[in-house]
Amino acid sequence: MKNYISLFICFLISAANFYGQTANHKIVYTAKSIQKYENKEGVSYLQKINEAASKTTIEFELLIQHQKALFRANSTLESENRFVKGTYYTLGAYDRFYIDAANGEYVHQIQAYGSLFRIPIGKSSWKLSKESKYIGKFKCLKATSFYTIDNGYKVFKKNVEAWYCPKINAAFGPRGYHGLPGLILELKDGETLFTAKEIYLNIEKQLKIKKPTKGKKLTFQEFDNLKNTYTRN
Repeated sequence: MKNYISLFICFLISAANFYGQTANHKIVYTAKSIQKYENKEGVSYLQKINEAASKTTIEFELLIQHQKALFRANSTLESENRFVKGTYYTLGAYDRFYIDAANGEYVHQIQAYGSLFRIPIGKSSWKLSKESKYIGKFKCLKATSFYTIDNGYKVFKKNVEAWYCPKINAAFGPRGYHGLPGLILELKDGETLFTAKEIYLNIEKQLKIKKPTKGKKLTFQEFDNLKNTYTRN
């Protein structure tokens, strides 16, 4: 991906040092929908939201401090337009993903159905590949995974494709994805694409990574039951 993306790299110490450390890092990603729709009459409300999402790009930031990470939107996004606001929800602009690997804490704070919740972040089973490509100046390797969504009527399979850089020793990425032997610089999660835009490695400024504490705490099953209740009604 030589000309597709331009990465702004902030070198605060020598390359020999930052490649082997997991210290204070900040990565800015752009997110957009890559789902395509044909022009048909009578499209659903959800389709209109997804069509709007395909024309919208949102910035997110991943903050990393040793074994802690926080992924969130880069700014507060508000809109009175219901389709634009629906786009923000589709791209996950109101979600926060917090990881404290040392203490086994994996928290997904999600705003849904008019309320705020905290649910666990799932662990992906990655399939590593030897396929490689360059994202900016970084050589990345491909990894794939998948998960299923049950909307109460049908079970959907969602594919996940991650491109990670083994030379950047930080096992984190967008949307709480983790566990790969390197930093994820590009992630395709279903119909949403995250791409690293700016990378700041080993910055001296102390990052503020706070665990989300607001919202009702639910298990996966409890949140799925809630989701299915709203889907059926």
